[in-house]
Amino acid sequence: MPFYKTLNFPFESEVIIWKITESDEDLKNDLELSAKDKFIYNSMRSSDHRKGFLSSRKIIKEMGILADDIYKDINGKPHLKNGKFLSITHSKEFSAVALSKKKVGLDIEIQQQKIKNLTSKFIINHTQIDNYDIKNLTNIWCIKESTYKAFGKKGLSLKDIKINHQNSKSYFSNFTFMQNEFIFENWVYNWKNYSLALAIESNSYGN
Repeated sequence: MPFYKTLNFPFESEVIIWKITESDEDLKNDLELSAKDKFIYNSMRSSDHRKGFLSSRKIIKEMGILADDIYKDINGKPHLKNGKFLSITHSKEFSAVALSKKKVGLDIEIQQQKIKNLTSKFIINHTQIDNYDIKNLTNIWCIKESTYKAFGKKGLSLKDIKINHQNSKSYFSNFTFMQNEFIFENWVYNWKNYSLALAIESNSYGN
């Protein structure tokens, strides 16, 4: 079974990374998709997206989670009926799933030159862009995207999320939304030419 790595984090949080080496048919083997998942799968035109979708369902199955255990809120964020939180991501040859007892967001991206063409979407101070290489820019994108996914509400801009460095792999991100301030803890994991970031709800105040 092509599990690549398991990462453990605070708040009983776990991330499982899967290296996608199988065909669609191999991934569908022993995998029972719900009617909704079948509809989503059949609507995907990209082979990479289909494999990412199926491999993430493989991880969820190995975590002991049934399709009926998952539901989405009005913003499309997945939740578990047992009160735990779930986040799913995939990029090219890897997929990953995060499970936590707190609000969680997960993002994985391949490090590519084209990230520099996207900086207007997630960086405000463009005078500092030249100070970042492709890896660092991808890490910043993943931190902000995972924070956005953990927050799970529409209307938040990635540019509004501020990142505070804690150490080489740990960060805090914060932003103000509807006059309330929110804080998330973030961790980054790099391997090969990939970046992965996890965001877990830390605190909120101003309510």
